[in-house]
Amino acid sequence: MRRLTEPEAHRARAAIIEGDFPEGMHARCARCRSVKPATDGEFVSVTVPGTGPMKMFKCSDCRDVRRDSAA
Repeated sequence: MRRLTEPEAHRARAAIIEGDFPEGMHARCARCRSVKPATDGEFVSVTVPGTGPMKMFKCSDCRDVRRDSAA
């Protein structure tokens, strides 16, 4: 696997933020740390102290747990 150039990496990050995932892309869940297909979850906005706003991936299992506990 080759390393992306900076312009390619920027375009890829922008596409992911917009929800346009490359076919076969996987992501690690920020909560349970399991690796799942990017289409099996969502990127949620969070604010990290000292870093600022960013997006983190949550798998469908962790996303559903939060909704169930909030009800």
